[in-house]
Amino acid sequence: MVNIFIDTNIFLGLYESNNNKVSQIFDDITKLKKRLIIPEQVYDEFLRNRDSVLQKQINSSNKNKVEIHTTALIRHMEEYDNLKTIKDDFDEKNKLLIQKLKDLQTHSDDDPILNGFLDIYNSKDVKKIKRTETIIQKAKDRMLMGNPPIDKKKGTIGDQIIWETLLENLNDDVIFVTEDNTYVNHKLFIENEFLNVVGKKIFITDRVSVALKQVNETPSEALIEFEKTKKSKDFIEEDEIKDLLAHFETEGIDISPNLLFFLFKYSKDNYNVFKEEIGITSEIEKRYQKPFHSIHSDYITIYRKYFNPEHSPYMKKEDNKS
Repeated sequence: MVNIFIDTNIFLGLYESNNNKVSQIFDDITKLKKRLIIPEQVYDEFLRNRDSVLQKQINSSNKNKVEIHTTALIRHMEEYDNLKTIKDDFDEKNKLLIQKLKDLQTHSDDDPILNGFLDIYNSKDVKKIKRTETIIQKAKDRMLMGNPPIDKKKGTIGDQIIWETLLENLNDDVIFVTEDNTYVNHKLFIENEFLNVVGKKIFITDRVSVALKQVNETPSEALIEFEKTKKSKDFIEEDEIKDLLAHFETEGIDISPNLLFFLFKYSKDNYNVFKEEIGITSEIEKRYQKPFHSIHSDYITIYRKYFNPEHSPYMKKEDNKS
């Protein structure tokens, strides 16, 4: 039977969702529970990082402001009093919102995402795997050798512990769902090591919906919409996209992040189409001041990460064509 691993970042990503149908997304994940593998490391990471994710939302909410432009003349107008009432009401509602977020940090029973995660984790159908001293030592050795999965920015060995846990305990093919680039960026190494150690195949994706389809389950519209929205948001946060937008602005090209997202998708891996739609000339390309990068190379990097169709040995032929 094909196993499925869902990384911590997928669960934590639900806290960033604008989707109010979180229960439907957990219903989708529940469809996979007989195939799910959850290492102890994922459980610990979720609980540990949940607090920081909530604190981040509290910090962002503290920045919510309504400013009223005012002068001596405006302050004598009835409309100004109305606006001030709206502002005061907004500030009061925002305080209540922040307090609710703080309450979630201490009263976890009211957290639907935490509860959904724990329901999945505590299911008797889900395979939980404990850490061992042997796994921890192997993870340390992997870090010292510089072998993937590795992210020097993190300074921890969580990814290595998860990977060593899977290598030691799995006997079947696995669908690996993660948004961690360390796996995608070292895809060949990861696939080869899994094949050599376990004797099976690994397929890496960043979407739970893909995992569902590959085992003949139908993802909900709520899940598909969540993944689309998050994909667009992550796209905008990419360094390459920020650099491209900054360069286009200096060149007098007015383009929004959302339009850029659409043009990447529309171009269908054809840089010349992308170039023509935006109006990128050879002079604009030459003035792109970024070491070891070009507009073309950044286009390829982003397109392949966000818009390449995914293929899998578990996907039906008709699914691959779609």
